[in-house]
Amino acid sequence: MLTHAGSQLLGYAGKILQLADEATAMISQAGEPTGPVIVSAPEMLCAYRLPPVIRELHRQHPGIQLLFRSNPTGALDSSLRHALADGDIDAAIVLDENLTSTDSLSVEHLTSEPLAAPQHPLAHAPAIGPADLDGVPVLLTEKGCGYRRVFERALHSAGARPAIAGEFISGETVKCCVEAGTMIGVLAHISVASELGAGRLIALPWNGPPLTLSSYLVAHRQRSISPAHAALRAATRQFYVKSGIVADSQVYHPGLGCLGTG
Repeated sequence: MLTHAGSQLLGYAGKILQLADEATAMISQAGEPTGPVIVSAPEMLCAYRLPPVIRELHRQHPGIQLLFRSNPTGALDSSLRHALADGDIDAAIVLDENLTSTDSLSVEHLTSEPLAAPQHPLAHAPAIGPADLDGVPVLLTEKGCGYRRVFERALHSAGARPAIAGEFISGETVKCCVEAGTMIGVLAHISVASELGAGRLIALPWNGPPLTLSSYLVAHRQRSISPAHAALRAATRQFYVKSGIVADSQVYHPGLGCLGTG
């Protein structure tokens, strides 16, 4: 069994080996960026934001291999912070509120990601506010999800409490349940844009506190950035700058004969 001093020495030995691996990788990758980059991202961003980034990255640098690790809540929690510090993840794209860089983390704001609350029996209301949802059954993503956090806080600030009818890990599952039924589902605006355009969801204005998070690109300052990692960051930054997608907070619901925003 290791002594306390032995345990500390083992930790330093691990860091030395990691630095040696990083140095070897940097030398071998001189020139054209190649090799793996491990990225953490929530399902919503993987599905709706990152495909153009991946396409452009592989067009410019076909030797880069992207390895994605799912982040169910999308938040920059303690587990993700440790993974970045330990080098288990090279970069993370997260959904959170008011993140800023620290001594250990480099945080780059990408864009706002407004919330959408699809479907509600109050289909003919010109606007829906927190008080309208007091006691109303809703379908939510799991605890810790940023969208759930801002939605519940908006309702609580008005003294309203939704009745949680179900919790799901997948936002896509929430969306499918909402389309098929009569409950509210709280999702990101970008994830319902297609259904809105097809007329399966119709927008109503949200009359309440802003339901918005932002996406951020996060990396650990004390970890070296490989050429492949740098190329990923550049491609991600380029996509978000070019797209400039920032929508207003909305409440969505499916069905015919409902009031929409046009």
